Amino acid sequence: MRGLLVTAMSILAASAASAETERFDAGALPANWICGVTGKGSPR
Repeated sequence: MRGLLVTAMSILAASAASAETERFDAGALPANWICGVTGKGSPR
């Protein structure tokens, strides 16, 4: 029973940790995104 619980928790943790990568190589932001600045400089 404990092994089943550990397996289920491992599967849930792995699926929650998956992330999607946003690529900005095209030079344009995705739809509905706003460009801003968090430090010195100007937005690009």
